[in-house]
Amino acid sequence: MYEPAYLHVARDIREQISSGQLKPGDKLPSFAALCEHYQASSTVVRTAMLLLKAEGLTSAIQTGSRASRVVRERCSRPARMWLPRPYPQ
Repeated sequence: MYEPAYLHVARDIREQISSGQLKPGDKLPSFAALCEHYQASSTVVRTAMLLLKAEGLTSAIQTGSRASRVVRERCSRPARMWLPRPYPQ
């Protein structure tokens, strides 16, 4: 069955985190390195990173003029997702 590329990238990184290969506080490779490793576009990698961030597995930190993605400590609740307010009736 077909799996979108961003889900494949996210699943692979998620497995690395759950297996302990990537530990809390570890920096993830750069977007360019991930694109090269997975033979994927920057849009695919960016979407995968956003998915992992929404799941609470990674976060972005500012280091000087560059942002890095790091593995987060596993929290008891997932990251809050923005949901639109229902229309008044």
